Amino acid sequence: MATYVLAGFKRTDVRGNEAALKYFLLGSFASAFLLYGIALIYGSAATTNYALIRQVTALQGEVPATLRVGLGLLLVGFGFKVAIVPFHAWAPDVYEGAPTPVTAFMTVGP
Repeated sequence: MATYVLAGFKRTDVRGNEAALKYFLLGSFASAFLLYGIALIYGSAATTNYALIRQVTALQGEVPATLRVGLGLLLVGFGFKVAIVPFHAWAPDVYEGAPTPVTAFMTVGP
C-alpha cells in the first residue's frame, strides 16, 4: 500500500497523480487475478500445496480445466505485479510519473 501512496506523493503534479492512479488500478486488477487464480486452484485440488496438487492431478488422470485456468490467472497476476512481458505496459508510465527516489524503490523493492 505504501508504494501506491508514494507514487502519487506530489499532489500538485498531474503526471504523478496519473501514475498513482494507473499503478493502483493495475495493481488492483493484478491482485484480483491472483486471488481468483488461487481460489480456482484451491477449488479444483482442495489444497495449495504443489506436491499434493500434483498427486491429485495424477489420480484424476488429467489436469482439470479449472486448475489450468487458475494457473493461467496466477501467471497473469504475477506477470502484472513483476511487470514481465507482455504485462509491462504500465511500468514506463508509472515510473515516469513517480518521483525519482520512489521509482528507484519501485523497480527493486516490491
